This record gives sequence, structure tokens and C-alpha cells, in this order.
Amino acid sequence: MKSRLKAQTYYIRICSIFFVIFAGFFTAANAQTGLKDVYANHFLVGNILNGGTINNSGVKNLILQEYNSITMENEMKPNATMTQSGSTDDNIKATLGTGARNILKFCQDNKIPVRGHVLVWHGQSPHWFFTADLKNPATPANTSSVNWATKEQMEKRMKSYFNNLFALIKQTYPNLDLYAYDVVNEAVDVRNGVGCPRGKGYDMDGAGGVDHTKNGNSPWVQIYGDNSFIESAFKYAAEARDKYFPKMKLFYNDYNEWDTPKRDYIIKQILIPLRDKGYLDGMGMQGHVDCDPSQWAWSRITIFREAMDKYAALGIEVQITELDVGKKGFTYQQQATKYKEIFAHAIKVNVRERAKRNPGFTAIIGWGPNDANTWRGDDEATLFDKNNQKKDAYHAVFSLVPESEWGDGNNPTFRDQFTHQKQILTPDLVKVSGRILSLNVSNFVMVNIFDIQGKIVAKFSATGNSQFSLNDMPTGIYLVNIKGQGVESTTKIVLK
Repeated sequence: MKSRLKAQTYYIRICSIFFVIFAGFFTAANAQTGLKDVYANHFLVGNILNGGTINNSGVKNLILQEYNSITMENEMKPNATMTQSGSTDDNIKATLGTGARNILKFCQDNKIPVRGHVLVWHGQSPHWFFTADLKNPATPANTSSVNWATKEQMEKRMKSYFNNLFALIKQTYPNLDLYAYDVVNEAVDVRNGVGCPRGKGYDMDGAGGVDHTKNGNSPWVQIYGDNSFIESAFKYAAEARDKYFPKMKLFYNDYNEWDTPKRDYIIKQILIPLRDKGYLDGMGMQGHVDCDPSQWAWSRITIFREAMDKYAALGIEVQITELDVGKKGFTYQQQATKYKEIFAHAIKVNVRERAKRNPGFTAIIGWGPNDANTWRGDDEATLFDKNNQKKDAYHAVFSLVPESEWGDGNNPTFRDQFTHQKQILTPDLVKVSGRILSLNVSNFVMVNIFDIQGKIVAKFSATGNSQFSLNDMPTGIYLVNIKGQGVESTTKIVLK
């Protein structure tokens, strides 16, 4: 009996040792895995840095472990990247401050993709940029006293500013992966339940503030009279992009983007027109929400998911660009649930949209690396506490994807499928001139043309040099898919 007990005890000890060894192995493996790896096959997962946090070793280590996208909190906004001295209508001088330079160098050195934020905004933009003589007005709050610039002046200023800024970034950081840029930010207001442009004048109440009792909010609307400046901004941004960062995607970005009248205005008045003209690549949903689970909460998950669906169905890229989930008045578990629901729905949308060859969600960016570095103060809105410890929300998001679906966050393969249209064009195979589609293939191929919803609208075969008329197809964006013997190519075309 003693020998049997001794053998059993020995067996238990051996099993315990192996359990500890293997548990330690898997714990160590998970410790080396960040959110960027967990979601590598779905979308980028990013966060922000600013001039202070770039010097915080704890935050930088957290970034390197968890994320594969960086946005600057304030360092790339207009008031930080324009120089008044020496600027003219035809040549708005661009600059990069110390914080921006440190962050861009960190990202280039560590091969972290960067989202640019932002080119055109009513907030945090210098007053002189909007005056006829490029001088600061004496009383900016008195709209009628300001010597405003003309539309023609602003067109020239936008074009030169974008070109100079992109040229400066490219020259200084030639190997930077600047993969996306918010071209226009927060241009939509809601008044009397209807989406509309912002009011006229300077922003005197803070970047996101709206005071309908005052004549003031957007100097862009003051000069243009409406939101027509948005198309100009995307046109000039596309020109500069094609010259310096041809793979970069151009986004419209806004907050409260789930609110029905604002959402519908954004879709109908901004996204669809710019998409159809080939200027816009995506929608940035800022995602500043709270975790109130009640049925009629302002940022309830049902209305947020509905907005996610509608934006993605346009066939453009969608990114949640400034995600934080306020906890004040609620529990850590409720916060975790809200984070998880958003990430889970992004994956669900991607399954549906990518089956139609649409990109769906390509990035989710947090707006604050931890609760000590967030604009929302004591709302504890991020995934990490003030000591960089993982919160319930982090674990909920991390555990959402099975380990079998993890990947390499430093080389997310999904990005190759959704390169900017000028990169997926293959001139040796496909050319479009007006309404004539020309193919140059040596083998027999099948050609399928898909509309923006993923429906086949034309199907035919081709061999050698062939031309096909597209006169019967409505204006819009299409994907031309060619597949045959050793040949496969997907080309985005815009018919006007």
C-alpha cells in the first residue's frame, strides 16, 4: 500500500511540474502577444502619442507591445503645422514641432504605421490663415470686423499647405508608413434635428463646442458659405498624396457619428459624393462613447452598430479613430462589455463586407494609452489603468479572438488586399479611358465587374488585347476582377 501511495504521490508531483512548466510557457507566450497580433487578420489596433507621452518609457513600451498604428493627439493639427512668417497665398509654410518630430522618428524607427490628424478643421486652426492679409484679427469674436479671405485665396492656401506639409514629412522621414490621413474633421452640425454645416465665424467655444446663440463656429463656412470647402480639401489632398504618399488613404472624420441626422448627412452629403468622384477612401468614426447599457442611452450599442453597418455598406474603408468608453457612473464590467461589443461587431461587419470585396473596418484606434493620459480626465475611459495595468475591458477585447486566428501584428496581411486604388491599378492588364475598358492579357480570362455593393453587373471573357464599352453602366465606382490561367487582378475604376 505504501509503495502504491508513494507511486501515486510521485506521479502527481510529475504532473504538477509539467503543468507549471506548460502554464508558464503559455503565459509567457501570451505575454508576448499584443492586441495588434490578436487582430492582425482583421484590422490595425492603434493608439495616440503626444509631446509628453513620447518621453514616457512606460507608455512607449506599452505601444510597442500592443499597437500597430499611431495618431498624434495634437501635434499634427493645423495650429501646430503652419507657420505664419513667410507665408503667402501661394505658399503656406509648413513646420513640424519637436513633439511631432520625436513621434514620427519613433514610428519610423519601429516601423509603426501612422494616421495623420488633421488637415482641415474649424478648431485648433490659426486665425491668420483665414484673413485676407494673413494677419491675426484684432477682435476675432466680432465676425463682422474680420477682413476675411476669399474662396480663391483659400483654395490656393489649402493646395500649398497640403503639398508643403506632405513634402516636409516625406523629406524628413522617407521610410515612414503614413497610411491614412483625416483630411476634414468635424464639419457637420445638427440643428432642429437636421444635419447641416456649422455656423459662420471663428471657433470661439473650443474645438468641439457648438453654441447656436452665437455667430461663430467655422471660419471655413464663413468664407465658403457652406460645406463646399470639403470637396476642395479632398481634391488637393489627393493631389499631394499621389505625389508623396501614393498608398495613403484619405478620410472624413467626425464625432457623434452614430446620431441619425448627423450620420445621414455625412453619408449623403459628404461620403457618397466624394467616394463617387474618387477623392475619398474612408470614414473615421471617432467613437467617443460611454458604457450606459440602457435602451435609450445617447451612445447605446444598438445605434452605434447601426452606424457601423451603414458606413461600411458604402464600400469604403471605415476606421474607429478615437475610441474611448467612459465609465463614470458605471462598472468596469459594463465598460468591458461595451468595448467588446464594438470590436466584435467590427469583425462581424468585415466578414460580411469582405465577402463582397469591400474593406469594412481596417483600424480601431484608442484615444489615450492609459487612464493617466486621456482627455476624459477621471472617466477612466481607456483599456489600461493609470499604472499601465490591463483592465477588464482589455481582457474582454483580447479574449474575443481565438488564438488560432492570431497573426503577426507587425505584418498584418489584410492590408495588402485594400491598397489605395492607384496601387491596385495594373496598367499592363487594365486601362480605362472614358467609358472604354481595355484589357491586355495573353491568356483566356474571365472578367467580372462588381458594383459598390458587391453585385456582379457585367460578366464576359477575353483573350489578348480587347476593348469593351461601358456606356450602359451608371456613374459610380466599380471593381474589375480578372481571373484566368496564372492571372488575377482586381482594379477599382470610377465612371463619371
